[in-house]
Amino acid sequence: MGEVRAGNETFIVFKDERKDGTAVSVASISNRDNQYAWFRSAAYVQIKSDGQKITSQDSWNSWEIETQSKEKFNVYCGLTSKSKTIIETKTGRTVKPKIDKKSGIYFYIESSNN
Repeated sequence: MGEVRAGNETFIVFKDERKDGTAVSVASISNRDNQYAWFRSAAYVQIKSDGQKITSQDSWNSWEIETQSKEKFNVYCGLTSKSKTIIETKTGRTVKPKIDKKSGIYFYIESSNN
C-alpha cells in the first residue's frame, strides 16, 4: 500500500485480503553492506471485516513494532472514506496519515521515543 520513512528507518505497509476481511502488516527494510533485509516484528492486524462499509472514520488500530536495529515505532492504521484524515498519536501530535485510495485504509508511523 505504501512506503513510510520515520527516523532513519524505511517501512513498507501492506495488506492481505482474507476470507473474513482485510488485514494490514508492516515490515522494516534494513540495509547493510548494500544487502537488504525485510524484517517484520508483528503479526497482521485486522482492519476491515468482510462486508463492512466505510463511513468517515469507522475503525482504527495502533500497535508497536520493533525494527531489526531494536528501535520501536508506533503504527496507526484505520479506515476512512475521506480524502484527508487527521489523527492524534499517542505522543499527542496531530498528523495527516497517508491514505490508500483504493481500500480507504490510512496509515502513519512514528518513533515510540517521541
